[in-house]
Amino acid sequence: MKLTLVLVTISLTITVLAEAYPQSSNSHRIKRGFRANSASRVAHGYGKRDFPSWKNYFRNDDGSEVLSVNDMADLVAENPSLAKALVRKFVDINKDGIVTTSELLDKKQVEK
Repeated sequence: MKLTLVLVTISLTITVLAEAYPQSSNSHRIKRGFRANSASRVAHGYGKRDFPSWKNYFRNDDGSEVLSVNDMADLVAENPSLAKALVRKFVDINKDGIVTTSELLDKKQVEK
């Protein structure tokens, strides 16, 4: 009988201690999905770069809008769309989409 009383006391003690022991908070956590506009909140403005405008390329230190030959060549080399636009505007005289040798060597175009 003493053995039974000791075993019951031990089991009750273990049960009370187990109930009083704090459980992990993960088991009671309410899981939710993503918020509707959460993508717009994450890293807002991070990694954005301010690209210089075209006017900044042509502005010198004194404020005049002139470009040296080397600067213009670098600008055309970096921007294929600018190169195409310049060829269409100043080289392809008859606007047919084909540049001929006569268009390249046209004296009227060179004199302007």
